[in-house]
Amino acid sequence: FTPTAGFEGACSVSVAAGVFTDAAGNQNTVSGTANGVAGPFAWTNDTQHPTMTITSTGAVNGTALSSGGHANGDVVLVFTASEDITDFVEGDISVTENGVAVTGSFNGTLTADPNGQVKIYTATFTPTAGFEGACSVSVVANKFKDLAGNQNTGLDPLGASSEFNWTNDTTRPTMSITSTTLVNGTALSDGGSASGVVDLVFTASEDITDFVEGDIS
Repeated sequence: FTPTAGFEGACSVSVAAGVFTDAAGNQNTVSGTANGVAGPFAWTNDTQHPTMTITSTGAVNGTALSSGGHANGDVVLVFTASEDITDFVEGDISVTENGVAVTGSFNGTLTADPNGQVKIYTATFTPTAGFEGACSVSVVANKFKDLAGNQNTGLDPLGASSEFNWTNDTTRPTMSITSTTLVNGTALSDGGSASGVVDLVFTASEDITDFVEGDIS
């Protein structure tokens, strides 16, 4: 049986009753499957290669971590295939830290969806102890298959690489306080003297969030 070119979907083959006879002239009954159940032989024709999207359920400062963001320590990742798949294992996931390949980052945490969907997996990524910098997780082509045996493309559904990137940052930010106020033509320095309004500059060691006036003593 050769499906119509480009066809995706349900196929069935059957033989109706009364279309042929045996040597004694008995007409056939309706065809059945190997287990004796009357009816057509049916299957799904699937030639599409599965894709995979990688996201995170982790939250940073109350906001979901997105690709390109920043995190501090362990990150929970979700691997969602475009259809049910087989043979997806931890070793299929590529991991780099600052562009250098590393192994063992998931420590056996890859699990399938508890609700029985064999297209959703989760795993917890643990950076190398003391590592600071760029983390990247990806799944390249030909690492797993769908139920029809088609291998994955290494892309997400939109055609981009199947990967998730972020920066691991465990260094606590610092802040310097200076002043732009001039006293006798010279910028006011810590410990100096001024008369009246003083303009202060608060400079953090890196980009920060949620710094408000009430944080200043």
